[in-house]
Amino acid sequence: MNRGAYRFFSGFASVAIALFGFAFVLHSSYPGYLNGDSLHQLKQTFSGQIDDWHSPTVILLWSMLHKLLPGPAGFMVFNNVLIWMAAAILALAMRHRIGAWSILLAAVPLFPGLFNYLGNVHVDAMLVAWLMATACAAYISRRENISARMRLAMWILANLFIVAAFLTRLNAIFCLVPLLLYANARLGLRRNLLLCVVLIVAMPVLYKAQNAVLKVTEGAPSESIKVYNLLALSYYERRNLFPGKWTEQQSRDIVNACYSPVQWDTAWVGRCRFIVDELNWQKLWGNPELTRTWLREVLSHPVGYFSVLAATFKRSMFEPNSRAMLYNTPNRWNWGVADNPPRPSTELAQRYIRSKFNDQAGRPWVYASLSALGIVLLFRTRAVASEEGRFALAILTSGLIYLLTYFVFNISAEYRYFYWCGFAAYIGLVVALASASAGLRRRSAQQSEMPDRALRIPSLTIAALAVALVAFPYHLPTERRIVTVTPLDLKPVRVTGVHNAATPKWMGLNFEGQVEPMAWVREGAGYRSIQPYRPLVVELETLKQDVDVVLATGPGMGAVAVEETGFYRWLDTSADQTGSTTVSLPPQVGEMHDSLPSPVRNVAMALLFFLIFLAIFWKVGLPSPSRKPDARYATNVGGRY
Repeated sequence: MNRGAYRFFSGFASVAIALFGFAFVLHSSYPGYLNGDSLHQLKQTFSGQIDDWHSPTVILLWSMLHKLLPGPAGFMVFNNVLIWMAAAILALAMRHRIGAWSILLAAVPLFPGLFNYLGNVHVDAMLVAWLMATACAAYISRRENISARMRLAMWILANLFIVAAFLTRLNAIFCLVPLLLYANARLGLRRNLLLCVVLIVAMPVLYKAQNAVLKVTEGAPSESIKVYNLLALSYYERRNLFPGKWTEQQSRDIVNACYSPVQWDTAWVGRCRFIVDELNWQKLWGNPELTRTWLREVLSHPVGYFSVLAATFKRSMFEPNSRAMLYNTPNRWNWGVADNPPRPSTELAQRYIRSKFNDQAGRPWVYASLSALGIVLLFRTRAVASEEGRFALAILTSGLIYLLTYFVFNISAEYRYFYWCGFAAYIGLVVALASASAGLRRRSAQQSEMPDRALRIPSLTIAALAVALVAFPYHLPTERRIVTVTPLDLKPVRVTGVHNAATPKWMGLNFEGQVEPMAWVREGAGYRSIQPYRPLVVELETLKQDVDVVLATGPGMGAVAVEETGFYRWLDTSADQTGSTTVSLPPQVGEMHDSLPSPVRNVAMALLFFLIFLAIFWKVGLPSPSRKPDARYATNVGGRY
């Protein structure tokens, strides 16, 4: 196949894949999956009463999209237009440099984990849309053989898309730095750094001004981070660290029944909603006193702080929540994806999202590993000297920085927080592999950029830190609990749950650990006794917190004994009306640190892993002996597109 035909084929295949992917997402997910957060935003687009718990910019944009496509459809279509268009344009723009690898770029949104949210109405999908558009515009603006007008337009768009990404998710500000430096490299090193600093400072100011114009109600959502950290530290230090006045029972629950490494929601819903209620009632929410207490406790307990951060981060990497958010949240407009029965395309899309392959390969730890591999490969093969190599390095480091952001600023082990990390990992790795295999070492016209050796230190450090935090062995200390529930007469007893008190209800873990029913039968979501004095035994490995035994109550129910080492409770479950009662078993006697012979070990282990990976990456990332570039790809083929 001659070069012209080859380029035509790769270009045609890329466009065809992108068009097919776009059409398939729309047909299978129209008008878009709504979850609780997006429904809350949707209501605000109609009411005009906006709060800052979700991006006001997204709500403003969504209200405009209503005029084109009402409801969630406009939001979903907008995201997919940007994502698939950016993927297709990148494939077309790179095909003469990386060959058939460019076809994979057009297919990236179909990769494991990345397809999950394309049909979802969520800010994290919109963040990916803006950042995909940023990467595309920035790469085009740096291409040779394009007009000055096109270069200027793409450069302006790249920076505007970066601002839009920040306004969509404020904590994305850190991951925007590599993209800013890449997009503005033609300005020269000094002016590039100056513009980066100016934009980083200006974007929060712009956010404040926007909120003032839109009359956004301030809810201080950043306080949730402080509350979650204080709750976790209270559990770890075994005492209530919150400021303000608390009853003895509230302080006990804060330590023994409220913290979960899964998410912070336990502090404002369910049994422990009193935490947020009390902070609001005592006017501590948004008060500098809460901030001062948070800073003081973090600085006073650095080891405990690291440990609780690591616990949520580890879960985020390996078992994140809500990996498939195929929700049709009820709403008064009846907007939802048809699933009773589902369209054939909807059923196919849902099967792929729920498949074991997609679920296992689409985890954040995979993204961190692939990103680090891509960065090392770029330096090893000297491909970082090429334009495509610089592009890959910028997008890979952006994804890793965003992933590291959630080691510190994380209130829930949600998969959606790492959605951009997946796109960055796969796009960057594809381009890195293509650049390495094609021998692309030719530096583009920007001679004022930092040399490769100046990029190696920060890039490999970021990669080593991310992989070390993912790989080092750690989990919060647990204790083995054996709980028995024994019926004491011929009347039946029904147990509907035995679980950690802080386990979020939505997880549906009514029974944690191993259940030995003996003379009990399964009945619905629980167990019912059929013989007296034959216990139901539940063995579980759990945090040092209360274990809740939930018993059904009602007419004709019998007496029961709930036991554990050092604990015994007798109660009669008969009642005039059906209901339930909960027996809370306190944690075993002993301090938290009794199970941690060396609390500093966690920090030392993480540091050791970091140094090991840094040494490995530095050694492997050293340039390999020079070899001649592949003649098929080393020459930049001109032409506009």
